[in-house]
Amino acid sequence: MGKLFLYLISIFWIIIGALSVFATDLVRKKFFNRLLKKKDMKKLAPIPIAIGILLFLSASANNHAIIVILIGILAIAKGVMIIVAEDKMQKITDWWLKSKDNAYKIWGVVIILLGSVVLMGIK
Repeated sequence: MGKLFLYLISIFWIIIGALSVFATDLVRKKFFNRLLKKKDMKKLAPIPIAIGILLFLSASANNHAIIVILIGILAIAKGVMIIVAEDKMQKITDWWLKSKDNAYKIWGVVIILLGSVVLMGIK
């Protein structure tokens, strides 16, 4: 179960990262704008919490377990922040919606690297 989840999430990250770098406008309009313009962000909070828990539980199936655990903790923290500090998360959301293409491209490269590290570390 842990290996399968790590394969799926790392491939998902690599695809989203590549799209962010090479099809920035598509990612901005079709993915981020639709996702981030939700009126009630609290409905999205269980998603990063669940992903964080799954990453935490899957860490033993990866040679870079500490990285997977840290990403899991950050994901859980993001979900909790959406619930308890919705106003701060709205400021972050507004920043993402107004950011330039270069921010999406840089973040895309980071996501590709993270996905690659997780994918290559699977035991």
